[in-house]
Amino acid sequence: MRFVAAGALALVAIACGGGTPPESSPVISVQVTPSAVTLKPGDNKQLTAKVLGPAGIKQTVIWKSLNTDVATVSGTGLVHAVAEGGTTIRVEWTESSDEFAVADIQVNASPISEGGLRAGVRKRSNQ
Repeated sequence: MRFVAAGALALVAIACGGGTPPESSPVISVQVTPSAVTLKPGDNKQLTAKVLGPAGIKQTVIWKSLNTDVATVSGTGLVHAVAEGGTTIRVEWTESSDEFAVADIQVNASPISEGGLRAGVRKRSNQ
């Protein structure tokens, strides 16, 4: 009976790859800065991406706007605000679209100052 049990364990070990753990794959992630931007229509903002991983990892990325009616993005990460609204810019590592980062983009027609007044609008005093 001992022989059968030992044989069964040997078969399980062989079926599972011989008991040697697989090589771990390198940890890779993508970062984008800034991660949130507020613009006016017509404004531009440069985003930067960095692929983090082992030394010598390819830094090639693809930029995408999820709503080009609000903002577009160039192949170098330059965001151009088109119209009011919100969108997300996604930057993906070219080696795997599973590795990505996002930046939230908000486009407002006119910047809002503290107190809720539009920039350039004066509060009227009662004199």
